[in-house]
Amino acid sequence: MLGCACGEVGCRPLVCKVEVTDANVTWNGFRQPFRPKHSYSRFGPFVFATADYLIAVHELSAKISPEP
Repeated sequence: MLGCACGEVGCRPLVCKVEVTDANVTWNGFRQPFRPKHSYSRFGPFVFATADYLIAVHELSAKISPEP
């Protein structure tokens, strides 16, 4: 979900489980692989309407994709 400001995808990532249904997308079970003892149990879950989520992902993708 989040990465280091250095731009390296694997540098201190915050990861989570993403569950998708017709109605909702849920982010839950957050963890930081380099800090396995650190608890994120009070962080989330975050629930988004699936239609809104897909629109937001599409818009973000269009912004960060290189121009042809």
